[in-house]
Amino acid sequence: MAKRPKLTDMQIQVIVTNELSNANVTASSPTFLRDPLAYYLGLPNGSEVVGRSQITSTDVADAIEWIIPQIMKSFTQNNEIVVFDAVNEQDTKQAELESEYVYDILMKKNNGFILIHQFVKDALMQRNGVLKVYYEDNEDITYEEYTGLNEVQLQMLLADKEVELMKMTQNEFIDNNGQLQTEYDVKISITKKSGKICIDPVPPEQFRVSSQHNSIDLSNARFSAHIVTKSVSDLREEGFDEKIIEKLPATDLIRSAYRFYMQNEPTLIPVTFPDDVSSKLVEIGECFLRCDRNGDGFAELLKVTTAGVQPVTDILEIMEVEDNPWISTTAILMSHKYQGISIYDRLKQVQDNKTALIRNIMDNIYLQNNQIMKVVEGQVNIDDLLTSRPGAKYRMKRLDALEVLVTPPVGQAGFEMMTYLDRVRAGRVGVSPEGNASPEHIGDRVGSEGVDRMMNAQEELVGLIIRVICETGIKPLMCKIRDLAMKHFDVAEDFNFRGEWVKVNPSSWIPRVKSSVRVGTGSGDTRAKQAALQNIMAMQEKIMGMPGQALCNPSKIYATLDDACKFAGLNGASKYFVNPDSPEGQQATQQAGQKSQEEQQKQEQMSIEQMRQQAELAKSATTTAEAEQKNVTLKAMVDFAKHNHALEKLKLDTEIAHLKHQLESAKWLTTGVSARKDKQDQLDFDYDKLHTDSALKLVELEAKANQDEKENFLAAQQTVELEEESEGGANE
Repeated sequence: MAKRPKLTDMQIQVIVTNELSNANVTASSPTFLRDPLAYYLGLPNGSEVVGRSQITSTDVADAIEWIIPQIMKSFTQNNEIVVFDAVNEQDTKQAELESEYVYDILMKKNNGFILIHQFVKDALMQRNGVLKVYYEDNEDITYEEYTGLNEVQLQMLLADKEVELMKMTQNEFIDNNGQLQTEYDVKISITKKSGKICIDPVPPEQFRVSSQHNSIDLSNARFSAHIVTKSVSDLREEGFDEKIIEKLPATDLIRSAYRFYMQNEPTLIPVTFPDDVSSKLVEIGECFLRCDRNGDGFAELLKVTTAGVQPVTDILEIMEVEDNPWISTTAILMSHKYQGISIYDRLKQVQDNKTALIRNIMDNIYLQNNQIMKVVEGQVNIDDLLTSRPGAKYRMKRLDALEVLVTPPVGQAGFEMMTYLDRVRAGRVGVSPEGNASPEHIGDRVGSEGVDRMMNAQEELVGLIIRVICETGIKPLMCKIRDLAMKHFDVAEDFNFRGEWVKVNPSSWIPRVKSSVRVGTGSGDTRAKQAALQNIMAMQEKIMGMPGQALCNPSKIYATLDDACKFAGLNGASKYFVNPDSPEGQQATQQAGQKSQEEQQKQEQMSIEQMRQQAELAKSATTTAEAEQKNVTLKAMVDFAKHNHALEKLKLDTEIAHLKHQLESAKWLTTGVSARKDKQDQLDFDYDKLHTDSALKLVELEAKANQDEKENFLAAQQTVELEEESEGGANE
């Protein structure tokens, strides 16, 4: 392909001027911008008649203000509006981290609530909302002064790349050792460079897009532009040619003035002081144009900064860029068009009809309170009739000179028409004063399931609006923030990810082409998901109680709790539960395992001790039984010994009695006295010996029986004490 000549700056200026004059003429027209705001504010619509009611219905404002809370609740209550999809199992946690980090940039570093509110309200009221997303380098310069620095200290101070020497004074003196010394007094500037991802809501009157663009997605728009007002001082700081910017005419801010005077706020044209050119406000066009500037046959995306808009007077800068910074959304999509349908477009007719109906009802009420009078000319004082007030007195010459012309009331039909229009409004935008649905209008022709279906149908209309705004606006916004972070953030920073501080370095992230939206489809769908989660938690609780189950674990239970918290409007379960996969959760799991192991060991020791005590008790019981058996045996032996002793005693007593009898018999004999005496002595000796031996043996048997009984008693008492000690240890 033959290379064509490059486009000159003048040729590009002509192209930009032509594109600006033809870009989105309808959106930039005053009527297109003023009418939705007038209907939102309930301003007169031009059909008012002097002397009649001029009240205006505010259906557009009511519907917008009923829808916005639901949208803001969906976008700001948790950090999972849009999540980036993982590319594999190992990438799951990283994808979740990136999703939360990008959401943090939107909500905390850019005042995301206000940005989203303005973005959404422009879409609901004026068809399209536009955001400008870009990266901005900042330089913070501070000045410091130091005195009495030596050579080493001076070199260390100036070694910092952020330090620039502004002024230096050299002082020489003789020290105490007679040496020549030098000190320096310096003034330095310290430049701290930083960057930030900026998100700016663009007012609809300041935005332009090619009239041939046929998609809500502006990434491939052939031409787009932001008409912005800046001061000459701002343009100087950006490095533009001072000769051009100083001769630019001051702007009158007429394009944005309607926002103020329509709300009865004063609008003053800014005063320009000839002696202070830097404060003059001028109009600048930041235009993004696709054209073949270098002549290679392929269109490049150029950012063309122009001085003036209609017409373009000068080109301040031309630079090639990778993509444009625009994010656009709408409430109701229109196929193959950039502009969608707003709530104003849907309810303009309803508001006009309700305004006319309310005015007629009010006029009817006024006429009923101030009836029309038929008067006989010349018979009534007309001045009395000119003022209508309660208890008024009319001067008449005849009683029949004045007659009331009765005005019939509007009746029930007028109020039924009001109810009908309210139902039309609810059907068109999905909201009503009673909420997202109006079940009292359904009647008894359907069952509870039919009521739920009809209510969910209206809820899902608002849910669809939320989903469209998220898919067309919030999702591309999150992706653009991520791309800018990858491109410009090359220093790791600390980030609190679900209670865990981690290092985040977006420059090391991998490219992602997939992301998922997790809002929209209506509150009925949310309630169904909450009910499903409750059933899942009940099943998980039942499964966890089963021995040896492998279907559920703490991580699965935490995931269920996390989803339940998010569907309840919270930021997740990390604030209320410990994630078992986090370091804190792993530490808690480890501690719980150690505690469980210690408890198990303690239980085992207690079981062993209990078994030992039971063995000792059994042994003690055996010993006690043996002692009792021995005691019984000994007692039987003692009883047997006593019995033998009694028998021996009886035998001895018998023998003694027999000997006594023989002795007495011997005394009666007269012969053999000395022989008898010797025999008597022998019998006496035998008797004494037998009596002594019997007594000794009896004492010996009694002592032995007493000793055995005492030993058995002590053994039994010791056994009882051991049993009591064992029982006391078991109880402890």
